Amino acid sequence: MSAVTPVIALRGVRKAFRGEPVLRGVDLTVAKGGTFTILGGSGSGKSVCLKHMIGLLEADAGQVLIEGRDVTHLSESGWIDERKHFGMVFQGAALFDSLSVLENVAYPIREHRRDPEERVRERVRTCLAAVGLPGIEELVPAELSGGMRKRVGVARAIALEPSVILYDEPTTGLDPANSRRIGRLIRQLQQQLGVTSVVVTHDMELCYATSDRIALLRDGRIVLEGAASELANSSHPEMHAFLEGTHESQLPAAAARAQEDSSLA
Repeated sequence: MSAVTPVIALRGVRKAFRGEPVLRGVDLTVAKGGTFTILGGSGSGKSVCLKHMIGLLEADAGQVLIEGRDVTHLSESGWIDERKHFGMVFQGAALFDSLSVLENVAYPIREHRRDPEERVRERVRTCLAAVGLPGIEELVPAELSGGMRKRVGVARAIALEPSVILYDEPTTGLDPANSRRIGRLIRQLQQQLGVTSVVVTHDMELCYATSDRIALLRDGRIVLEGAASELANSSHPEMHAFLEGTHESQLPAAAARAQEDSSLA
């Protein structure tokens, strides 16, 4: 019996900014279904990994594979088609402040489909109900709490019924109650919609609450990978260092700044 082709695979991916290496040969495989979490501290390169998966960054070396197809150097027009199968939840939600919630969630639908207006509105209502926010279509982002903004970002991410959802630090800036709510939502959507989820985080509670498989990234390399159930009680020195807060990034300061400047969110 042949092995199942992974949804996403990075093979020896390297990326540098301003000559400073950030990813130093990342290898990881995301299987279909379930939640794969890339865990790591600030500056470790985890968000850069995520952006390679959706073509927001292009690898300097190595390969990015989507369902076995090499998309490492895919053109922007090619990525437009690929991204229709992905939803992305950006770290800061990345809502358009001048648009209503309805217009924010409808944005990808109107960009990629020619649906009648009533069908668009119905899809927006369905997505908002799925994240626990029915009836807020006419509000604007300034009227939302931080947790609500995150959930509207999730609603927008599922608008095109993607097969993969990418989450970039989804609990950053949230209080514990809202962080747990986001964790439950990630798990709920993965199970109800049958999507593959990839989460980038440094939040251990979120990691253990949502993950089926975890990869620990340090200084641009995967230093530990395994099932969440195995790593929860791991005595591996790399996991111990991360949990104890001694897993400091060793990336040069210039590279860390360049990572921030590269953000397209």
